[in-house]
Amino acid sequence: MQVNLDIGYGLVPLVDERRGAPLMGRITGVRRQLSKEMGFVIPQVRVRDDINLSPYAYRIIVGGVVVGEDSVSPEEMLALDTGQAVGGLMGKRAKDPTFGLDAVWIAPGDADAATGAGYLVVDPGTVMATHLNHQLGVHAAELLGPDEVQALLDGLKERAANLVASLSPNPLPLTTLTQVLRGLLAENIPLKEFRRIAAAIAVAAQKTLDADEIIEAIRPALGGLIIGKLCGVREPLRVMTLEGGLEGLLGQAMRSDPSRRHTIEPDLGRRIVDALQRAAQPFVDEAKPFALVVQPAIRVAIRKLVKTCLPDIPVMSFFEVPEDKSVEVVAVIGAPGALPA
Repeated sequence: MQVNLDIGYGLVPLVDERRGAPLMGRITGVRRQLSKEMGFVIPQVRVRDDINLSPYAYRIIVGGVVVGEDSVSPEEMLALDTGQAVGGLMGKRAKDPTFGLDAVWIAPGDADAATGAGYLVVDPGTVMATHLNHQLGVHAAELLGPDEVQALLDGLKERAANLVASLSPNPLPLTTLTQVLRGLLAENIPLKEFRRIAAAIAVAAQKTLDADEIIEAIRPALGGLIIGKLCGVREPLRVMTLEGGLEGLLGQAMRSDPSRRHTIEPDLGRRIVDALQRAAQPFVDEAKPFALVVQPAIRVAIRKLVKTCLPDIPVMSFFEVPEDKSVEVVAVIGAPGALPA
């Protein structure tokens, strides 16, 4: 998958080698760190100047699709209010493109004063690189193709040849294996522990060759990887659940749908999302991670329902939470009659 960073002519100095090309060094760092986190090599980022863009604008393009765009002021610094800032600053008001924080473009000479007032001050190259890092992480599943998967298999073959032989190309074609791994990445499960993931897939592939079924079959074996980013070893896992009657209603709907579309009636879905968003907001505001834990039969349907409004919240089945992990239930989303109209 090709990744492009298109820039207006006013940003060319940021990639000019004669001026040290500060942005290029940051892009290299982004790729190196993200590859380490995701477990596969992130494709190179091609930087192009585009005369059709405004002078200080840029676009992040993945597979021909614009996934992010904004503008920066190359001769200034961006002061971000992370909630700790005191007082205002003179300059052009802006929004941080990655996190949506209030910000101000200020003169470099005012950076020390802004830092002293509690602002986080960053240069334009860092703004663009952070935005790029975020978008590549969000679209990691799209960056993984058959070539990247084959590279993972080749690397694993040196350490576990028999495991690879039991996995691909028989019984699992490379295309299907790619679908499975993309499905994991789409739900923020990295491929760093590829040997563990491959072993689980090899077992599941003995029963089914359907990519979606394999994903659901292996998730319980990967539960430790999922919750590792949510809490420490000695900390309880914060979870939200659905009320039993509501889960039963949704489970019945899933079982009666032979098409396996995993869809929820729109009005009920809207009320569930509204209730979940209200319950989640205090934890999102305080950056306290949690998981939504539901019955296995409805996990896919609930994930489809909430991914547009709460894309970073893991939706897990009860079987995916390790038996020895302590759990703190922080909210129970109510039965249909108790849901908001």
